[in-house]
Amino acid sequence: MGSLHWWRRLTRWSRTRDGAGFLALLALALIVRLVLAPLPGVRSDLSQLIAWGRVEHQHFWQFYSVSAQQGLFANYPPLTIYLLGALTLLYTLLGGQTFSDQAPALAALIKLPALFADLGMVSLLYWIGRRRLSPAASLGVAASYAFCPAVILNSMLWGQLEALFILPLCGALVLTQQRRGAAAGLLFGIAIMLKPQPLVFAPLLLVSLWRWAGPKQALRAALAASAFSLLACLPYLIPPSFELGVYVQNISAHLRSQPYISSNAYNLWWLLGVQRQAPEIPLLGPLSATLLGAGLVLVGLALTLTSVWRNNSQGHIFLSAGLLVTAFFVLTTQQHERYLLPALALFAVAALYGQSVWPASIAYTIAWVTASLNMGVVILQSADPGSTSALHQFLQVTAFVPTLVALANVALLAYCSILFAPLLRRQTTPALALSPALSPALGDTVTGGTSVGTVATAASLARKTVNRARE
Repeated sequence: MGSLHWWRRLTRWSRTRDGAGFLALLALALIVRLVLAPLPGVRSDLSQLIAWGRVEHQHFWQFYSVSAQQGLFANYPPLTIYLLGALTLLYTLLGGQTFSDQAPALAALIKLPALFADLGMVSLLYWIGRRRLSPAASLGVAASYAFCPAVILNSMLWGQLEALFILPLCGALVLTQQRRGAAAGLLFGIAIMLKPQPLVFAPLLLVSLWRWAGPKQALRAALAASAFSLLACLPYLIPPSFELGVYVQNISAHLRSQPYISSNAYNLWWLLGVQRQAPEIPLLGPLSATLLGAGLVLVGLALTLTSVWRNNSQGHIFLSAGLLVTAFFVLTTQQHERYLLPALALFAVAALYGQSVWPASIAYTIAWVTASLNMGVVILQSADPGSTSALHQFLQVTAFVPTLVALANVALLAYCSILFAPLLRRQTTPALALSPALSPALGDTVTGGTSVGTVATAASLARKTVNRARE
């Protein structure tokens, strides 16, 4: 009965002006992606994903070892590998024989999870926005993400998989904001089992839960994430072959194969003109770019953790997470052009909350432009057929673009850092967010506006809850 009721509500909503507008947006975003999905990937990255998928269902128990022996050096966590193996196996069962990114059906099949993840992120943005903004504003934010060139190029033309972990990561942060530790930890575990990059957000998630929901919720999140990760890795922990150890070795081999400070990421090092130097070479006295970047990022991590500890305003955790991603992209070494994409989604979510709408909107706009230009230029360079081509001439004329984008990314980091100075001084009363039991009574009141009546009602309910606990 519950599912039938839900379906009826969805059907009624789809007939409204708001519902029809969103469904039209989703349909258009789907059509654009379906047109691009059969195209081959860029720089053979899609071919590597296909090769990993074939090794997975041919040598399941020794996947990481066999991939290393074949020179593939798989450096993605098990959940992504299972997904690739299932997709290539499905392609085989459907009669596919050409295992190359030049096979349109296989290329589209491998990109299908990222396609649905993109549409899921668009839906999440609209869902959050409709609880706080007008239908037109919510639709505008969702559309800006749906048709962002960087998002489309990454998932549908490049064939990369950032979209897979961005959606569960944002979902985990939404649940963290709602003080639901176990559910947040489960989604976070899914995110880190798809790609390892989300691990940098673990301190942010746990500190926020510990401070505003209590240590039990933080412990539940840690246990849920650990349990799911253990379950996903279990086939590669079984003796005698410790495949997870080989996975770590593959990551090290991958890093050694990219000997430059910046792997086409237009960041601080590109702006300084040292992007093609080795990351371990001393750059400032005895300090290498790797050590300098790591030290600066630790400062950024301390800044975000302090702000989350002191500031409980709605959307602030997304602004903090966006700053953290930007700091990693701009300051650390061996970054790729697509690694700014999570900041794009995080700033978009932050912009949907009243307290951070303008600063987050500015950060989102800058990241939207720089990420799209960074990926677009790299893709054009990959497609350059020769020195006499018109494309090559175009790239020569626009050679200033990488430096300009790098400058904008550094400015974005500076802007986000400046934003946190006043936010560090603001401390929200813990009682307004400490007890999840207040949520049913307040509904969207706690998560939305901040009128005097709202605060008074929340404070009154908080006092009653505390008094009951004392009794």
